[in-house]
Amino acid sequence: MLPPTLNIVIQAGKWRRQYQYTSAQIASFTIGTQVTLPTMSMPSSQSEGDLPHIAVVTGSADEIECIFPQIGIKTAEVTDPLGGGSINFFTGNGSAGENVSPSTPTETQLVNPAAAGAVPMTNYDMVIFGCQGPSGRTDSDAPAYASTVVKYANDGGRVFATHWEFSWIQSAPEWSPLASFSSSTSTASVTTTGQLSTSYSGEPTLAAWMNAIGAFDVNPAQEEFKLTAVFYENILAVNPPAQTWVTLPNYNGSSNQFSFDTPVGATGVPTAVLSFTNNQTSYLLGDTNDSIDIKVTDNSSSPTSTGLTLTLSIPSGVNTVSLADVSGGFWQCTVSGVIGHCTLPAVLAPGASDTVRLTFAIPQTATLGPTTLIGTLAGGGLNQSQQCGRVLYNDYHVENGGAKAAFNNGARCTNTGSLTAAQKFLEFSLYNLSNFISPTTSDTIDIQSMSTTQITTNGQPGVMTPIYYGQAIGDTNGANAIVSTSAPPGPDNGSLLVYVDTTLACTLPNNSASSKCSDTLFTGQDAGAHTVYATFTGDVDYASSVSPNYSVQILPDDTTIAAAGSGSPSILGTAVIFTATVAAPYATPSGPVTFTIDGVVAGTGTLSSSGVASFSTSTLAVGTHSVVASYAATLDFNGSVAAMIAQVVTYPPAPTVTTLTSSINPSYFNQNVTFTATVVATAPLAGPLVGTVTFYDGTNAIGTSTISGLGVATISTSTLAVGVHNMTAVFTPATPLPTSITSTSANLSQVVNPNTFTLAVDPTSFALIIGSSVSVNVTVTDVGGFYEPVKLSCSGPASTVEMACAFGELMVPAGGGSTRLTFTPAAPHPCATVASAGPDSRVDCLGFGLAAVLLFLTRKRRCLIRGLTLGLALCLLPLLNGCGTSGCTDFGVKPGTYVVTVTGTSAAPNAFTQSQNVTITVNP
Repeated sequence: MLPPTLNIVIQAGKWRRQYQYTSAQIASFTIGTQVTLPTMSMPSSQSEGDLPHIAVVTGSADEIECIFPQIGIKTAEVTDPLGGGSINFFTGNGSAGENVSPSTPTETQLVNPAAAGAVPMTNYDMVIFGCQGPSGRTDSDAPAYASTVVKYANDGGRVFATHWEFSWIQSAPEWSPLASFSSSTSTASVTTTGQLSTSYSGEPTLAAWMNAIGAFDVNPAQEEFKLTAVFYENILAVNPPAQTWVTLPNYNGSSNQFSFDTPVGATGVPTAVLSFTNNQTSYLLGDTNDSIDIKVTDNSSSPTSTGLTLTLSIPSGVNTVSLADVSGGFWQCTVSGVIGHCTLPAVLAPGASDTVRLTFAIPQTATLGPTTLIGTLAGGGLNQSQQCGRVLYNDYHVENGGAKAAFNNGARCTNTGSLTAAQKFLEFSLYNLSNFISPTTSDTIDIQSMSTTQITTNGQPGVMTPIYYGQAIGDTNGANAIVSTSAPPGPDNGSLLVYVDTTLACTLPNNSASSKCSDTLFTGQDAGAHTVYATFTGDVDYASSVSPNYSVQILPDDTTIAAAGSGSPSILGTAVIFTATVAAPYATPSGPVTFTIDGVVAGTGTLSSSGVASFSTSTLAVGTHSVVASYAATLDFNGSVAAMIAQVVTYPPAPTVTTLTSSINPSYFNQNVTFTATVVATAPLAGPLVGTVTFYDGTNAIGTSTISGLGVATISTSTLAVGVHNMTAVFTPATPLPTSITSTSANLSQVVNPNTFTLAVDPTSFALIIGSSVSVNVTVTDVGGFYEPVKLSCSGPASTVEMACAFGELMVPAGGGSTRLTFTPAAPHPCATVASAGPDSRVDCLGFGLAAVLLFLTRKRRCLIRGLTLGLALCLLPLLNGCGTSGCTDFGVKPGTYVVTVTGTSAAPNAFTQSQNVTITVNP
């Protein structure tokens, strides 16, 4: 039954807002369904709810007051003390920040009760001291009035100091032992990473809140976020009972924010903690004997005094059966309605614990969902029972500083859009600072109804017919197993988890009357017996449940195999690839395929994801081979054998290669030439070759030779005629090699040149003076075994211009050689009585002298005297004819350039001739 009205309250200390839903709105709700309520928020003004009364001492270094419009507080709430707003400004004495009006009171009027126009601190739930910078502490407020601030906190007030306002802590004897500071580093401002400290008792709540609003903008896993204007290493130490909230990982893990509750107790004052143990995993409608243990532990070094009390606020939806001590202690308990009260008449020693047990029943009419048991400790001399104030200090800024100016509805405030991570953290700090302080601990239990879960196939619960490997479990005629629970379906109404052999296979939301997992999540389980079951995780209203176990038998899948080769016949030594394709009706087989050749296992191949395996071999001999592929049975597949393949292997079309080379090419007539044939076997033919090689000149065989073990055969001949010969070599194999491996070399063109010689004169040009002589070298070189003598001669102007040429040897012997050739032009000399018509038509005694010299040079030395006598006689003839008395003179060879041809001629039958021109320049 729905209530006539519904009140929902959001509260953090003195920040509180209430939402009320009328009967008309509630009438539209349906029991068991989720209702989406409008977005809720803390009040932005007093008209929307309750706000704490806050005093802000403004400073020029950090306009911390800007946090209020940044978190949504209407600027109309910012007034002077008599303006009626929940937030009142006081200007700092050292370096003031913003004011509301010229009448805004000063810091001294807040902290000095005797000051003129003083405003009592006790008017406020919270006092915030904004940073005034180093100059802010030049006044005497902190030392003079620290005791006022301490008393305000001890009476339950909340103090928030930032940066240079650590003077309030240093100046208070009760507070100064809790932290130490360094002024030398407090002016260094950086943007860096802050990390929540796990030593802070409120860290779980703070972390959950920061994570929910996305404030961990650096590293959520490490609870890290960005802080701005950080004054690092200003806090040198934080000592218990003060607790660090945030550290700076980049600065030696130093503290950047801490808090402590007031009044700070003296050493030895006892403290105690509460802890709860839920003795049931679920609390169900109809339970008659559920219980929760509440343990009280003295966690200090001092005993409690007598009269420690434990007050329990018991959920209204349960019926208390008993509340009693269960640990042998002395708790004396009574229950009145929903309040349980226990008193410990004895002391609780340091470190000792005592436990009471609340036993209760849950009626069928109880409201489903979470409900909370609250425990509060009091009395017994507990220190924390006296603490109702709190001090918070931080060392970072979230707003720029500025000189004293009017607030003007927050006109100078920046970052009023989306909050930064630092602003979100400061917002939580403000809410937390106003929280109630008491040693209170709570425990939440979830009252639920029972549920049942089942799996249905073929319309029958738990009936699962055998399947083959690869089929989906529960899949029969296309319908997968249906998983259902008795808990009503709907959004956030728990999940259904389906397991196969304790392994989670599928997760389904409980959002319909029945749910079906994907078939792919229920395939791949090995053949054999399996257990399937489902669980319901439970939700706020219904407890978790487990279905019965359902058995299913998975049978091995049948297979078929087909084999094929890459080609038959194949060539000896070349790779042949055999493939096998294995198929099954429901899954793709995996594992090895064995290939047997001629009854012997030759190798294996592994099936690919498409069910194909292959095996390659190049060692098959010439002939026909039987190849069989088989797939052996596995856990999940039955075996199969493929039909036999006949693989034929033949020799390659060119199993040998013959090459032919010549010892000399070109050669000369009658020169001996050796022809070499090299025969090699091409893959896959291996081993030494045996046989002969026949050498051919064109189509005429010129000889046959047996190849050596290295595959080499040679033949020599000197009978090749002059010309070009097309030479080939043919390899003929001998037993046991087959005749099919015969090979013929490529054609080799053997050139046979005729025998000859060369004639060289050195030098071939020179100059000389008339009447002088020049000798040159004449060299005859035998080419290609030309073994014949060569006769030398010269021709040209020598016979007409009285130019004499004389060889040292007129005949160069067979095999070649060198001799000297001397050129001598005739000088002017007397002539006969016949007038000279010129040197071209005259024969004189000089010419005859040259002829005599030539004759001398061409004969043996024994003819010397006879030659000279003849020459002289010839030369004297003109004189006898009177040429010496006629008075004429022959001028000899005219100056000029003359070409003389030197010729060498061999004897018959070749009679080869070689010539060389010599250019002679005759100078006067």
